Amino acid sequence: MPPSIDPNTTKLPTVAIAGGGLAGLAAGCALAEAGFRVTLFERRPYLGGRASSYQHPVPAKLSTIASMFLLGCCTNLLDFYRRAGVQDKIRLV
Repeated sequence: MPPSIDPNTTKLPTVAIAGGGLAGLAAGCALAEAGFRVTLFERRPYLGGRASSYQHPVPAKLSTIASMFLLGCCTNLLDFYRRAGVQDKIRLV
């Protein structure tokens, strides 16, 4: 059920999320879709937490911060990428 909006201010209810890992990002997306104004706090200069990756200085080598395998059976993660609009940014190797 969408949250109620204060008729005196017409402001959306707000929520703060600590951490920009997969759980924080997924929670933020779900809450925003449900009508909340979301503020996400992340201490690092990038999002993704332990599921992040970076381009290694060796050409064409991509390194992950943690071991992460994305299989076709990972339907929740694949759905999150689709809802976030980044499915075309995911490189499966």
